[in-house]
Amino acid sequence: MNGTLNTGEPGFEDFVMIARRHKDRGENEPAILNYNKALALQPGNFKIISELAELYFSTEDYVRAAEIYKKLLSSSPLDEKLHSKRITIAQKMNTLDELVREFSEIVKNTADLTAKTVFEKSLKQIRALMLFKQDSIGLRTVYEPNFAVKAIFDFCLLPTGMILLGMSIFGKRFKGLLIYSIVLLLFYAAYKAFILYQKKKA
Repeated sequence: MNGTLNTGEPGFEDFVMIARRHKDRGENEPAILNYNKALALQPGNFKIISELAELYFSTEDYVRAAEIYKKLLSSSPLDEKLHSKRITIAQKMNTLDELVREFSEIVKNTADLTAKTVFEKSLKQIRALMLFKQDSIGLRTVYEPNFAVKAIFDFCLLPTGMILLGMSIFGKRFKGLLIYSIVLLLFYAAYKAFILYQKKKA
């Protein structure tokens, strides 16, 4: 006998093994539950905290993933992989501006020059992403027809179509114009539908 009383209760390694088994099977809820049980026994285990954060990220629970990565980064501010994770999650959550404020505050207050350099590098990446996003939004601006296009459709096509329609209805001699009026009005309707679609898409 080794003098240790085996109570039969699972320990830290057991919970980790069970959590990983569930994760490999795609059973995320029990995996998360067992990771948390393991961390209740060893709350500072960096590897297991990282695995839990990655699991939250993979299940698109970005709020919990962000909370964990924020804590991990506070204890390992030079870890560029953690910086990258925080930036990626902020992109997913559309909170890059908040991350800029947070990292800027860290740069302002830290006395560690190496950490300051790493955070400044991350800030450059975030600002570049924000600029790219603004450019992308700019490319998706609403299509606005110029004056010539408006003149053709609103002052030529529509009135002509309406006149021909009226002539075909009220003048027996102009019955043959009905088809032309319908074609013109369908063109106009398609034009208006296109403008409306562009506005909704934007």
